[in-house]
Amino acid sequence: MYYAIQGTSIKLGGSSKSILLPFNMPPVAKGGMLGFLSGGGGGSFTGAPFYEIIGRTSLGSAADNINVTFTGKDNIMVLSSLLNDGQIQPQSQLGGDSGSNYAYRQSFNSGSDSTATGQTFLTNYDGNVSSPWFNVEFIVNDGSEEKLLYGLGNNRESAGASTAPHRMENIGKWADESAQFSSYRVTNGRGGDYDTNSEVVVLGYDNDSTAGSDDSAWELLSETVLSGSATSISSGTIESKKYLWFELSTLNSAIAYQYMRFNNTGATSQYATRKSANGGTDSTNTSQPQIDIYVASTSQSYVRGWIMNIADKEKLVIFDNVGGATGSGNVPDYRQGVGKWDSTSAAITRIDVFQGNGSEVFLAGTTLKIWGFS
Repeated sequence: MYYAIQGTSIKLGGSSKSILLPFNMPPVAKGGMLGFLSGGGGGSFTGAPFYEIIGRTSLGSAADNINVTFTGKDNIMVLSSLLNDGQIQPQSQLGGDSGSNYAYRQSFNSGSDSTATGQTFLTNYDGNVSSPWFNVEFIVNDGSEEKLLYGLGNNRESAGASTAPHRMENIGKWADESAQFSSYRVTNGRGGDYDTNSEVVVLGYDNDSTAGSDDSAWELLSETVLSGSATSISSGTIESKKYLWFELSTLNSAIAYQYMRFNNTGATSQYATRKSANGGTDSTNTSQPQIDIYVASTSQSYVRGWIMNIADKEKLVIFDNVGGATGSGNVPDYRQGVGKWDSTSAAITRIDVFQGNGSEVFLAGTTLKIWGFS
């Protein structure tokens, strides 16, 4: 038996049964995220490549709104790199609808959920309103159903590694069942503007897409598979891209931690992390030599994440991780978080993940893949 993810369903190989997901994912075949369940272990990933760019708006001057129009697809991914000119509070609308037709649930820095109904916007990213945001959203765009969104945000907070970024989790819905939406707007709930070079990119694919049928935006930049035990895994030098998507599958003989560094910086205190374990209270690490992406896994773990990689801006990272011990008697652990690298002098052109628990190692088959586009 193997498992595959497409759209909002987990499908069981060889059958028509499916399980609805609370968010939208690209197709993942055996050896991908759920390949672990069938013993796929550190096999190859096939998830990121299906999304093509269907709409994109970059600001040539400061503005209060960013509008993107496109031809609708069944599955939508939105990347927003939002720079501030004064105070900003990103709020989104679909299909040009500014009526009270939205509802959302959100959590800021793993605090208690807040909910709102009858709203005029779908998401509400409200943190430090005087610093940039990097947001990643997945939206199910079924023409005959309400539109469901799952979103994650990284709010840089004050510049420098001495301050951890804020994070936001959003789920929301647009109560429209008449058609697919073909426009996306970010409005501003504060008095400032989105600064020059702020950008919203909309990507999408249809449920009947097959590998190679769409012009994928995500170019495979690096794939590394360990052939033996090692204390680290590296992408090597990769081409500079504005947006990066990474996936890491680790195999471990004992408890192994996963720490991430960029551009072979070594143990410099240029990183900050905010994260939550198993839905608990956020913890932060500041002025550290790495971003802490780990789940304390004794067998295997899966990490995925996205990076806003602008050379003259701090690098903002969003990630989640699942792992744990083998066997049905052990409940898996998960971690969600955000991080930043405070360098404003260069884009990321190398990613290293190293093991941070004493003498433990990553085993053969541990895999790191990186995609990107500009």
